[in-house]
Amino acid sequence: MQTTIEGIYRDGKIELLDVPAGVADETRVLVTFLAPEPGKVNLRSRSIDAHQAAELRARLGTIAADWDRPEMDGYDDHDNARHGPVALLSIEEYLSGHVGAFAVI
Repeated sequence: MQTTIEGIYRDGKIELLDVPAGVADETRVLVTFLAPEPGKVNLRSRSIDAHQAAELRARLGTIAADWDRPEMDGYDDHDNARHGPVALLSIEEYLSGHVGAFAVI
């Protein structure tokens, strides 16, 4: 019989997320380590339990709709975006475009 059970490797041990039915103690197993999924955070490794995670999701959910709007994409790569068309002008650049409006002392 082959059964796949998800688990987490922590401190040299594998913690099974489900208890397999009908598997005797000392049954041989093969363990495959999976690469972390991009964009996923292991909350347990950060000492965040299920209750805390639910509270965190609820609090962050209030901004998720705004954050996912297309016009917010510019914030994803802030360092490159700031050199684009929305770059801030230096004081000298700003003043040179407003001759007569300011006096440099």
